[in-house]
Amino acid sequence: MRVSEDVEGLVYLLNPYVVTAGGEWEAWELDTSCLLGATRFRSFWHLMETSFRRA
Repeated sequence: MRVSEDVEGLVYLLNPYVVTAGGEWEAWELDTSCLLGATRFRSFWHLMETSFRRA
């Protein structure tokens, strides 16, 4: 499930088929601007935490 627009080459995705014990969905950061591909995160929380640390 796509949860963001393409902003500066990044798109955020959630995977409802992989769920943590706490009920959070697996999250992915897709880099559309180059060939780096995607980065997997245990949850949306971890994705956002990493994104805000980079900023």
